[in-house]
Amino acid sequence: MFNIQSVPAHFIPLRKLLKYIFELPHVLHLTLKNIKEINESCSRDIFDFLGSPLWNEISKNYTDNIVIPIFLFFDDFEINNPLGSHAGVHKLGAAYISIAGIPIKYQSRLENIFLALLCHSFDRVSYGNRAIFNILIEELSFLETNGIEIVSNSKRYKIYFVLTLILGDNLGVNSILGFSESFSSRFFCRFCRATQRERFLYNGDFYLFDVNLFHWNNLIFNETLFCLIPIFQFKYVKTISLAGKSRLFRAIFFDEITFSLITLNIIP
Repeated sequence: MFNIQSVPAHFIPLRKLLKYIFELPHVLHLTLKNIKEINESCSRDIFDFLGSPLWNEISKNYTDNIVIPIFLFFDDFEINNPLGSHAGVHKLGAAYISIAGIPIKYQSRLENIFLALLCHSFDRVSYGNRAIFNILIEELSFLETNGIEIVSNSKRYKIYFVLTLILGDNLGVNSILGFSESFSSRFFCRFCRATQRERFLYNGDFYLFDVNLFHWNNLIFNETLFCLIPIFQFKYVKTISLAGKSRLFRAIFFDEITFSLITLNIIP
């Protein structure tokens, strides 16, 4: 026999939030103008997510429709003294969204980063990601498949919003995507399945294998629920060596050298 227990959490309906934002004066116009300028750019260098191959692939599903990418950020934070004896008791988990289509000079402003969900971190650990994030996933799926209608300058538009990136520090991303949250476990890196004897590039097949295995000692602890969103899928990430990173940082910060994405991708 299971007892249903209610725990407090706060969710902000994104369809209402985004409708309010894009019905503000000039917001839709500036966003569409920014997207058009990036799409028409002849440069091979990528300065914005809208110029990436991933977004080019996603936007093909919305031919003749307005589609705007959104980013999701998740992290836990302590509202009390993090060094005190009661640290963690009142720790909260927060999910935020940002609109990637607006001009880049506005994207990082605090007033353009919006709270989407707030929960008690202990509740997420106790009841799992599905209980906490299911309502957010349903909202993101609705925005992707149905879109919202807005009125701007006396004209009616239908806009689709697609979750394209999940951002955060290592622990935040691992927790929201269902990876192991223990960095002392056998497999602690979400980018690879490397051990002292084996080094495999992490891909979808290995991901499903670890989901089915479902063991604390492995990289995957919970299934990534955000794969339930139609377009959003787990993608493997190409990693570079420490030596490659060192050369990269020196070129950027000390030698002030610029280079193309092609050059970056061939760094060993």
